[in-house]
Order: sequence, then structure tokens, then C-alpha cells
Amino acid sequence: MYIVADFTKMLTLDDYRNTIESKLRNLDVSMLIINAGMGGPGPFNKNDEDLVSNILTCNMMQCTYLPKLMVNQLNSRFEKTCQKAAMIFVSSISAIRPMPGVALYSSSKIYTSYLAEALAYELKDTVDVISYRPGEVDTNMNPNNSGRQGFISAERAVTVCFRDLGVDHMTYGDESHEIKMLSMTKDP
Repeated sequence: MYIVADFTKMLTLDDYRNTIESKLRNLDVSMLIINAGMGGPGPFNKNDEDLVSNILTCNMMQCTYLPKLMVNQLNSRFEKTCQKAAMIFVSSISAIRPMPGVALYSSSKIYTSYLAEALAYELKDTVDVISYRPGEVDTNMNPNNSGRQGFISAERAVTVCFRDLGVDHMTYGDESHEIKMLSMTKDP
């Protein structure tokens, strides 16, 4: 089963309920991965209004609305099976500090991280929640970078995220991303 959804066009809880949650309602969902995101480089005052709207809608609304609609179903899984469900919020290393040139992206990703970390505490008995803040990953957003310094494969990204799920509430995953994070903690 798959569901096609354009998160830049889904603006209300009802949009999410009708497009996604209603199709998952009767399934045993054990893991929810919140991974949609978009960005646009350039100074904030030069970002066009559609880009601003799309970044905020995609990066913040979907990571709020989808868990909101699915949390009771994930909680009930524990009640039925005594097995925890999981939510993975894919944020970004860009959430470490304000980032001029990608201000909307980095600020939307800190929102994602903070929401995930708060939910990790609220749901700790029934759902494992992690904020995954990777650095560069060779994906469609950053294609053809395999082997470049600092880039990891998508497979490696999944491996290190799953390694930390249920252990930590937040991770940068790969050791190279942990090192990069340390170098980014200075002011812009």
C-alpha cells in the first residue's frame, strides 16, 4: 500500500485525515516516519511568497498534523500487543543554530526537533520517539554525492537512526555528523 500526498497542498487536519489517516485507520501501524521536508537557499527577503508558504506548510504542518492524527492509534498498539510503536522525526543538522541563507529551513527544522523531543517525553511509555538530525545524506535532495566528505548513504542514515531509536530522544546519527555538529555550534 502507498499513499500519495502533496504536503504543500494539505492545510488542515481534515486534509490529513481524508488523505492519509483514513487509509491507515484499520492497519497495525508500528512506525510513523516523518521525513518530508523542503528548503530554498537565499536571503529571507529574496524568498518568494510561494516558497515561504510551501516550506512552512511542508516542514511544520505535516510533522504536527500527521502525528496528531496517528498518536492514539500508535498508543493503542501498545495496549493491544504490549509492543511499543515508534515515531521518527527527520529533522536536520541545520537545526543546531540559526543559519543565514536557509533561515526558513533551519528554523522549521528546530520546530520539528523540539516537537519530537517533547513527544518523546509525553509518550515514553507507549511510543519510542526520536528526533533524527542528520547532516548531508546522498538523497534526491542532495543527489550524486556518494563518497564526498561528510555525506553518508541513505542506507547508513537509516542504520544509525534505527540504532538510536528507543535509546535516545535525539541523534545526529553518524559519527561524521556528530563531529560536524560540534563545529557548527558557534554563532553564524
